[in-house]
Amino acid sequence: MSNISKLPQKSSSISEEKTTLQNIINVFSQKALDISKIFSDLVLLDLSFTQSISNLKFYNDWSNPDCTGKICYFNLTDGSKEASFICPEDIFIKSNRSYEFSLKKSVDVRIDKMTIGNNGKITIRIKSIREHGISANELVKRKITEYCKKNNFFDMRNMEMPIFVSNIALLTTNTGNTASDIMKQSGLRKEHMKLFTCNSDGVSIANALKAIINSKKYQLVCLFRGGNEDKFMINFSMIPVLNEVVASPIPIASAIGHQVDKPIIQAVVDMGFDTPSSFARAVRENNLLLKSTIKEQLKSICKNTSFSLKKQKDMVISIRKGIDLDISVLIEKEKNRKKTKQIVNLVLIIIVIAIAFLITVFNLFW
Repeated sequence: MSNISKLPQKSSSISEEKTTLQNIINVFSQKALDISKIFSDLVLLDLSFTQSISNLKFYNDWSNPDCTGKICYFNLTDGSKEASFICPEDIFIKSNRSYEFSLKKSVDVRIDKMTIGNNGKITIRIKSIREHGISANELVKRKITEYCKKNNFFDMRNMEMPIFVSNIALLTTNTGNTASDIMKQSGLRKEHMKLFTCNSDGVSIANALKAIINSKKYQLVCLFRGGNEDKFMINFSMIPVLNEVVASPIPIASAIGHQVDKPIIQAVVDMGFDTPSSFARAVRENNLLLKSTIKEQLKSICKNTSFSLKKQKDMVISIRKGIDLDISVLIEKEKNRKKTKQIVNLVLIIIVIAIAFLITVFNLFW
């Protein structure tokens, strides 16, 4: 703003005593043009529309020598002063598509140049317009969120962590520095985890993720990065990265930032963790759960096997007792049978002897 203090001094081209009206207009217009150049590229903050822009009309830009393109007119106010503004059609439509201007939203504009009409009214031509208080990063987030909603990305992924994780690919940018913490807290050996790094832009992250997935060597991929949200954090949520995540045939996890940071990718991946440390703990707990389950099942099998063996032993003993009992009965029966047979034989012998005796007696006396 230092240039603003250097306003033109009294023009030497105008006589102090007399001049023509045309001369005054010409000199004044030239000096006004010189002054307006001082304000080029300055940003006017927190201005509000004075009328609805829903019916905004575009007109041919007659100030352009080739009369190409169109412009629109609208008034903005800072609450105390109001001025007329001119905006090229392409700039306004592109910005309005991103910010959705309305009477309830204030805007920031960047000055291109200023003109003074014959009635002395100042008109400001602008080279950019955006919603007040919205950073470029926030605008990118809005566009990505809109893309995800349009393509149903937020409800598309729901793969679970493998029953036992033994082969993980860790993907981070060159500025990441928490890989060692993940390896220590996960409970896995180094040979079960492979670290990949790439540049911080979204395209590089997407390409690296695609290469890992296509290698078909890993059960799970984790995108991670420590530290608070910064200009690189949004790159993990760029559309090319999200497209690769959605198309992945294996589970994708993200562990980007801290608990206060909620990158868009957290809502797209299968498993979103607040921090890299929380991801590592989840892997450890997942594997310990399986080990504990197997241990309990082995105990149950051993217990059931022991009970079954005891039951079978008791059954064998019972059967054996039954067999012993049956044998004793059979032996006793066989003994009784033999005794009965002996008695019958004895009786028969006696009868035969008796008959022989009777026959002998009969022969003697008859």
